[in-house]
Amino acid sequence: MEKDYLSLARELFAGDNYAFETTGIVIEEADIDYAKCSLKLQSKHKNANDKIMGGALYTLIDIAFAVAANTRSTPTVTLSANIEYLSNVLCEGRIEAIAKCVKSGGRICVFTVDVYHDSGKHIATSTMKGYRC
Repeated sequence: MEKDYLSLARELFAGDNYAFETTGIVIEEADIDYAKCSLKLQSKHKNANDKIMGGALYTLIDIAFAVAANTRSTPTVTLSANIEYLSNVLCEGRIEAIAKCVKSGGRICVFTVDVYHDSGKHIATSTMKGYRC
């Protein structure tokens, strides 16, 4: 029987009130070492320039990584994160983060997470390194 990774991910992360209730992130897809999460932009996600707050982008990236990295049976935590903000967009519409594993060793894994605005603009990219506990 094939596992339903989306349901498993939503169950595992149900207690993350900041990401889901406060911020409004939704887990759209989940599979082994893969996740897609989205965020409908609201006024609470704006910075002083009416653009998306960097912290809101990082929260979306971090949860997409966490979902993708924790689809295996071994819990995974963040060791390091590097984010590049590629372009500004007005804080309106929807954004999505796609996390993919690029290297999985014994205890260390590396993921890329790319964020796109619904206009098609690539607005951020991140490299996340995790430790499999």
